[in-house]
Amino acid sequence: LVVHVGPNALLLCAGTSLLLWPRYGLVLMGLTLVLCQGLEVDRHLESHRQLQGWEQIEADNPAEREQDYSRQRARRILATETELQYLGWSRFGQVRVLATDKSRYLVLYNLKRQYDVRAFEVGEHSLDEVDTSEVSGHWRLRDTFYRLFAADQKLIIIGVGSGRGSSHLNFEPTSTVTLVERDPAAARYFAEVNPAINDHLFSQVHFEVADGRHVVETSGGSLDAIVIESARYQPPHSMLPASSPFYLFTREAIATYLEKLNEDGILAIEFTRTIDGAKNALVPAQVLDSLQALGAPYTLYNTEPRESILLLASPPGGNLERWTDRMDTMADQQGVRR
Repeated sequence: LVVHVGPNALLLCAGTSLLLWPRYGLVLMGLTLVLCQGLEVDRHLESHRQLQGWEQIEADNPAEREQDYSRQRARRILATETELQYLGWSRFGQVRVLATDKSRYLVLYNLKRQYDVRAFEVGEHSLDEVDTSEVSGHWRLRDTFYRLFAADQKLIIIGVGSGRGSSHLNFEPTSTVTLVERDPAAARYFAEVNPAINDHLFSQVHFEVADGRHVVETSGGSLDAIVIESARYQPPHSMLPASSPFYLFTREAIATYLEKLNEDGILAIEFTRTIDGAKNALVPAQVLDSLQALGAPYTLYNTEPRESILLLASPPGGNLERWTDRMDTMADQQGVRR
């Protein structure tokens, strides 16, 4: 009921029905739920939430504001005129999409900014004609790294959100590429409600709405690459424990990822918002500790400002240089360094 009607409307219907007609309140509640769904009552109620004030409070500390890239960006976006485009619920909570007057969409999970995206075309991967100083570090890392893949390789990309990262591939992805998004409400928006944003990408690839670790564990055959996008510490209100970084990046999880790769395969993990505070060093440290214990070769790439770090790792005895040699030849032009 929460997914289809929304919790605000559900509480309103239940309370009103039991107050007006206590004896037959459950019958009346069923009728009002149908009415509330048709009138989008939950959406109208949520539209009154003051997100600008909420973000302002989060960034009131001047010292924190200087180092917190994500909150600065959210404040800039929310300072523009925004319009609620989508409100969805799932077992993970609420997803809302706000459109801005700059043709960008801000995506919030449980009222916490996750990412913003503009409409893009599949294959729109090149930053060659863009001033890289105006492009954030994680996009420069992706633009460099994603060019290494070929159309005949079997890839799993986890945490894709809108699918924007996949636009950096230098080929149009098909069913050999598996894209994974954990939140059904976010997936529903980009796959069904407004698929034009990502050029109908999710209908071209093998798209799974599931936990990324489960998808890897149940995949058949060996993989050429496992990519985890936007890995970072998440507070409890953003995710359930079963999908938190502590679950995706345990030593057992890292061992599984390496076992699923072929001998020339690559595990790539993009750690984002690493300048947002000390807490975001927790997940990278946990992964590095696991790789060292497993005897897996790895290396790191970053940009300035060091808002993102890209980790590349191969299975023990694997050919990491096969990837890093090609990565190094393209890194300098994007301001990426090892």
